[in-house]
Amino acid sequence: MMAAESLTLAPGTPVAGYVIEQLLGHGGMADVYLAKDMVEQRHVALKVLPADANADPRRRDRLLFEGRVLRSLRHPNICTVYEVGEANGLAFLAMEYVGGETLHDLATRERL
Repeated sequence: MMAAESLTLAPGTPVAGYVIEQLLGHGGMADVYLAKDMVEQRHVALKVLPADANADPRRRDRLLFEGRVLRSLRHPNICTVYEVGEANGLAFLAMEYVGGETLHDLATRERL
């Protein structure tokens, strides 16, 4: 787990028009950060491929494809994808930040 932590982006790191505030979690494909959208002045969830994964074109393309598909969906139960892009050598998705309890925490506390 230390290797994954050493690849995380530090608070204050800029990614396109966003500034990293904190790591929210590691996923199977990417890391998700709480970031500040400097143009809109709002918090976003920034899903970023780790630097080592960006070297794999299939993983980068998969994340960008996922973002384009999600960006086309509109539903109250799906977060809004604001931007899909690449910056500083990192592929990312900027999504609506929805605060609160994680699904993992909820599921370990009660049956869904």
